[in-house]
Amino acid sequence: MKHRIVSIVTAFSALCITAFAGGAIVQVDMYGTVVFNGTSGSPLGGVTAGQLAHTSFTVDSTLFTDSIPGVVRAYDVMAGSFSLSFSGGASVGLAGPAHFGVRNNDPGVDGFFLSDNTSSFGGVALSQSPYREDFHATYGSSLLSSVDILGALGTYNFTGLTVFGYNLWQTFPDNVRMDIDYDHMTISQVPTPAGILAFAPLALGLARRRR
Repeated sequence: MKHRIVSIVTAFSALCITAFAGGAIVQVDMYGTVVFNGTSGSPLGGVTAGQLAHTSFTVDSTLFTDSIPGVVRAYDVMAGSFSLSFSGGASVGLAGPAHFGVRNNDPGVDGFFLSDNTSSFGGVALSQSPYREDFHATYGSSLLSSVDILGALGTYNFTGLTVFGYNLWQTFPDNVRMDIDYDHMTISQVPTPAGILAFAPLALGLARRRR
């Protein structure tokens, strides 16, 4: 039982250290429904129309590139945090770097994109080659007040949406192999170190009860 207690405390300590190491951690989640699937190979080839799609990843609010200062800021997707999963059980990750772009008056529109390019959308390479995932959502210019992702926390759906793309493509962007009907996206802040520390008594209490 002593080993179990040590494991719990060690895991908790690692979580606290990670939380203190960088800026605010922000979780991004996109949701949609598969319209059609023309991919092949496992696991993507087994996805069927009507399944729910979910893209999820985290970014550090301090790790970004101001590709167009004040207009486009691309936040680095944290390594290992990315997944594209489906309600049927299929799931894939990334094959390379990725960025989550925030657009403010670019020009005359606001919005978001997922790309390996820091200035515009175009998609990211998935762990199942040769497919790339594209996501972009464009809204009116009154949606955001800056490119600060902490100022963009919230839920985004079709309200004010003017253009969107959520699909998997191969070789070139118009060669869509899986189309996903966008439903909504959430941007939320992961609990702060202070919030994590508040759970310390609970974690230690659980450990004591298991002795």
